[in-house]
Amino acid sequence: VVAAVLAGSVLSSLFAGMLAEWLGRKKVIIISALLFTLSIPVICFSSGIFALLMAGRILQGASAGLVGVVVPMYLAECLDSLVNQTLKDIEIICVNDASPDKSKDIAEQYAMRDSRVRVVSHVKNQGLGPARNTGVENATASYIMFVDSDDVVTTNMAEKLYSDMISKPVDMVWCNIGAISDDSTMRKKGSDIPTGVFSPTDILADSQLYQILLPSWNKLYKKELICDVKQMPIVSEDQPFLAVVLGRCERISVIADTLYYY
Repeated sequence: VVAAVLAGSVLSSLFAGMLAEWLGRKKVIIISALLFTLSIPVICFSSGIFALLMAGRILQGASAGLVGVVVPMYLAECLDSLVNQTLKDIEIICVNDASPDKSKDIAEQYAMRDSRVRVVSHVKNQGLGPARNTGVENATASYIMFVDSDDVVTTNMAEKLYSDMISKPVDMVWCNIGAISDDSTMRKKGSDIPTGVFSPTDILADSQLYQILLPSWNKLYKKELICDVKQMPIVSEDQPFLAVVLGRCERISVIADTLYYY
């Protein structure tokens, strides 16, 4: 808008100068006044459109989102599967754990294109568990899911888990998990699992649910249940974390859909 106004002013000045030589001073003043009068609605309309666009951008950036997705950095295919979620009201928090490569730069490019993406950086490398802790601390959404940077999710994962969480209602929702080949060309769905609403005791007693019990990343959590549970900088950081969270749950929903591929 600013560029268009400036360009119009320059062209008007040049045009007025040419008219001055051909028509004389008085006629030029009259024509210039008419041109200025006609330009006022155009400038007002353009300014109004600009103001609406800016207001929309500010409101979009201020939205907390329904679901916060924590990604301890980062591969492009992973983020592509998140920014294209069918549930649009989400926030995507990319945690740069002092990565030595170009991951931070790539994530920031996504953040420039999509206001739902935010990049949070560690000064020193702390490990996967602490990176997830940082993501939870920076999340404003009421529900949290974790996605590891070398995995991908289906584009309806957030919507499926959130809808199940709200409709039942429950404390956590788990989905089935599948495997993906190193070159991302092959996906294998998870095997059949029991589905429904379970207590933590029911889940621990069912060997068929063991495969989806261990990881922290195929689940949607109420943020209030996990915000003070810190994941440790150890191998298999998921298990101590989940042990505490399971003890705080009463109802857990398990759905059959394979929505997460590792």
